[in-house]
Amino acid sequence: MRQRCRLIISYVLIMTNQYSTKNSFLGLLAFIFRKEKYLNMAVIHGMAVNLKSADIKAAFEAGNYPKQDWRKEALLSEQRHYKQLSKSFYGSLLKTAVLAVIGIVAAYFIGLVDLEMAFSTSKVFVFSGVFLASWGALVQFSPVDESYCKETLCENIHALMAKILFVMGALAAFLGALL
Repeated sequence: MRQRCRLIISYVLIMTNQYSTKNSFLGLLAFIFRKEKYLNMAVIHGMAVNLKSADIKAAFEAGNYPKQDWRKEALLSEQRHYKQLSKSFYGSLLKTAVLAVIGIVAAYFIGLVDLEMAFSTSKVFVFSGVFLASWGALVQFSPVDESYCKETLCENIHALMAKILFVMGALAAFLGALL
């Protein structure tokens, strides 16, 4: 029944040309909290990007595009992109956490950090800022497949993630330095 509903929805979208590019921020929220929603958004976004091409749009209007099982293929492709995006996001978080622990241990053995040290709000802000900015930089440098047009939802979200993390980190670090 569910499969039949999806086919009907696909048919209606194709016939009414309801494909539109999706908001990257909403895509990021769907990526983090609702995988199925993200995958559906990415498939529709991908079709909208494809329809920007004049020759593909002409084939679409003539009824020659897309293939009958296009949604299944697109969903498999977006699932692969989702895995890459997850690996980039969470892998970078893990690498940043490991680097932070190594930095704290090194600072302890050098004598810069003491277990009886007083709590310092400014140091917490600076540490959090450096952590977030480093995480954002590692996200940016971790690869995801690039498309020919560089407009897929995965690529947009990847860039947005890096920017958000880096800007939040820089703001926290600057705030910590001023406290």
